[in-house]
Formats: sequence, structure tokens, C-alpha cells
Amino acid sequence: MSKVINPLLDELTFYGDEANEETNLFNRRENWNKEDTLDEKYLEFLSPHSRPYFSRLRPLFSFEVKELKNLNSFSHVLFRDGVVLLLRFFQRFPEPSGFHSKIFIHEDLAFIIPKTWCESVLLYKTVTIGKKGFDKKDLVLILNLHELQDSDLLQSLVLKFKNDTRSLSILPFYNQMRGEDYLDYDRAESLEPLKDIFKGDVRVINYSQLGHLNERESVFINANPQKLFCSDSSVVHNFLRSGWKSPAIENVETNIDNIIRLSPNHGMTLSPFEVKNWQEDIRKRLFEELEFPKGSLFQEEPSLNRDLEDYFKVFYYSKDLMQLSRDLGRAMFLSKNGPR
Repeated sequence: MSKVINPLLDELTFYGDEANEETNLFNRRENWNKEDTLDEKYLEFLSPHSRPYFSRLRPLFSFEVKELKNLNSFSHVLFRDGVVLLLRFFQRFPEPSGFHSKIFIHEDLAFIIPKTWCESVLLYKTVTIGKKGFDKKDLVLILNLHELQDSDLLQSLVLKFKNDTRSLSILPFYNQMRGEDYLDYDRAESLEPLKDIFKGDVRVINYSQLGHLNERESVFINANPQKLFCSDSSVVHNFLRSGWKSPAIENVETNIDNIIRLSPNHGMTLSPFEVKNWQEDIRKRLFEELEFPKGSLFQEEPSLNRDLEDYFKVFYYSKDLMQLSRDLGRAMFLSKNGPR
């Protein structure tokens, strides 16, 4: 059975004078959370997914949080994190000491939340609103090549929609850390399995070519099966705001109560903290076998000297944490999408 731990959603307000004041303060982030070199490095790395957008849920990445008390000016904020960033946040802050706000986290990542944080966390997911159903369409695949080392997951994701797809256009993002331009490898190799699936009816496009596609004849998928770095992408919001549909995003009725609108076409549904059945085994491994967040594996993370101005000396997570995140992200995708 699923466990509903904290039904506090009704206590939060998203509209009205007080909510507007909080949102205005949040949007003036230079006054309360000035960007440093670490922020600059990882926001650049995750661009364009990391670009800011307006929401009453107040989205940011957890690596931007310098001190928990900085968030107490807001009744709630939303973390845009993927697995590795969320693990690092709770390793930095294993308990919500002095924290009096609420954090929204993507529902697929609920297995990461320590028990000490359960009463401070609520969940979200992005949804489309209104008419659903798809005819055979041209598929645009947003491909984050810095995340896709497990090509079988990508194939599994795309095969689910192959029968409803006439053709495939790939919009790839070749994210690199600044200074990694010397690395000699071809991330475009990740595209080859897709060409095999679609028998060569595949083309690679860039942002400027999207305007030549008709959103009424096209759908999109954000290929992010492991949610390693980002669970909330401004690229996805831009597509949905423009009227695109995605077969990978749940469609809901227009009159449900627990939704925050982000456009006439989409929004986010909100729910209490809950660990779903398919997440239980992953959670058990993380907390019982690895003793997250205080186990020995998590004690070798880079020290955070946020006063450093040398971009190349700033590191936020270890290779071991990255590898664990890949393993957990893989388990998450397979547990949610595989046979149960």
C-alpha cells in the first residue's frame, strides 16, 4: 500500500496579496540568494533546461540554496532537481534544522526524501490540460546527450510511442561543462540506436527549425528517463505553453482542484508526500543498505567553498555519487515502466 504521510496541501496559498509579495521577493533573487560561481557553473551546464520561468511555485535548483534559513521567507519553493542534485542536497542538509517552509519535489523522486524531511516535502508533476488523444504524429525527441549512457533506456522510452509515430526529429543538447571542449568523444553516437528503430526516418534538428514544424501535426518527448540532473525543464514548459502535446505527459481535466496553471495548456498537479509501491525497493536500498544520507559513501563529497571565483576549481558532487545516481535513476525508470 502507498503511504500518505503529510496531507498539508490545503495550508498553502498561491494567490492573493501575501502570495504575490512572496513571489515578487523570490523573483528578486539577487537580494536574498546572490548567484555565485557554483550556481553559474551548473546553471550553464544544464541550459537551456535550467533557464528561469515564472511560476507561483517558485522554482529553483537546490544547489542554489546556500542556507536553509534563506528559504523561510517563502511558504514554499519548488526544486527542479534530478537524482544527483537531490541526493547532494539532503547530504548537505540531512535534517531541516531551522527550516519552516515547504519544498515541492517531483513525485518520481519521493524515494530520496529522508524521514527527517517528510513533513517538509510535498510532490508535483507536470501535466497537460484539456483535450487528450493523439493521431499518428511526427515525433520531436528532446535528447539530453550528457545523460544518456544507458542507450537501452532510451530505446525503451521511444519504442513505447513508435507505432503512433510517422517520423522522428531529434532536438539534441550537447551539454558540456565549460573547459571540457578538449574531450575527444562523440555524444552523437547515442543517436544510432534510434535510427535503427525508425529505419532511417530520422533527422537531427536545432531550435531554429522548430518553427517549420506544425504543433498540430507533431508531438514531443523529453528524453530524460533517469532524471539525473533535472526533473523540471523550461524547454518542456516552452513546448507546452506553445500548444504542443506530449504522449509522455499525463493529461488531466480542467476542473481539478490540485493544479497550478502555468499556461492555458498545462500546469502542475500537487499532492502530499507519498512513497509509491514501485519506489519501495529503491528506497530500501538507499536508506537501509547505503544508510543515506550519513553512510560512508556520502562522506567524500567536495567541500563547498562558495567564495571561490575560479570556475574550474568548483565541484558539486563526486564521481561515486554520480554513478550511484545513474544506478538509482535506471532502477527508477525500470521500476516505474517495467512489468509489475
